[in-house]
Amino acid sequence: MPFKMSYSKEDLSGKPPVPNGWYTLQFIQFRPRINQNKDGFNFNGEFSVVGNQEYEGRKVFNNMSNKAGFILDSIVHGMGLKMDVVQDGNEGTEAESRAVPGTFEHIDEFPEEPEKWGKYIGPLTNKTLDVELATEDYQGKQRNAFRQVRCNVAGCQEKHPTNMLRNKEVATA
Repeated sequence: MPFKMSYSKEDLSGKPPVPNGWYTLQFIQFRPRINQNKDGFNFNGEFSVVGNQEYEGRKVFNNMSNKAGFILDSIVHGMGLKMDVVQDGNEGTEAESRAVPGTFEHIDEFPEEPEKWGKYIGPLTNKTLDVELATEDYQGKQRNAFRQVRCNVAGCQEKHPTNMLRNKEVATA
């Protein structure tokens, strides 16, 4: 019988989301992009399920906007680290700015073009965090999204969100 080129629908559309619940995820990489309004950017984090025999290695993507610092803060705290304080003269005041620890390969060459930044270089690489995943509809498809992250910073007094989903009415865990 001659060889036929074929593929499954799953190959084209990706695997279905993992069921709602708590998972340990390992951070793989950021894929930063300018946001839709062109007034900020999204980190587009890539993670992989670890420690779960059934879903080991399954990719989970989470969009993180620089306009939603409380979400970035929760995710970084989930990895046991704190955000970096930007040294701009506002340290220790209400106007203090924070940044995700680390940098990107080409950020200095293309500061206004995050798509060209290249590889993330920093302490988050390969860190793990515990995340409650939920399923939400995104552009007509079901995908996983972070509902909440368990903080791993000893003595943390910050209030972290318990529902980071875009649509607060989506499926429950």
